[in-house]
Amino acid sequence: MKQYTERPLVLLNWPRAQYTADGSWLRVWHVHFKDTIDPQFSMESLSTQLSGDDFGISLVQDGSHDVRVHVVTHKRHGESDQVVLANYEQIVAATP
Repeated sequence: MKQYTERPLVLLNWPRAQYTADGSWLRVWHVHFKDTIDPQFSMESLSTQLSGDDFGISLVQDGSHDVRVHVVTHKRHGESDQVVLANYEQIVAATP
């Protein structure tokens, strides 16, 4: 039997949804990278690429290894975790 180790696990603190004045829901993710983020990389361009008709994503770099990801889902989706999980998977796949 293989020995279990938690070393390769990444802990994910699922942010609580915050209801906004316009009826949308906001979650803010904090992502830390092992490697330094390329200073030439455009967070604005990636934010635009990841956003869709029913949700918006805004990436803000916090230092050389950290990014804050603001995910806004619109009121017709409520605070559906299915929508947010799909957004999260897109962010992880596309972020450097």
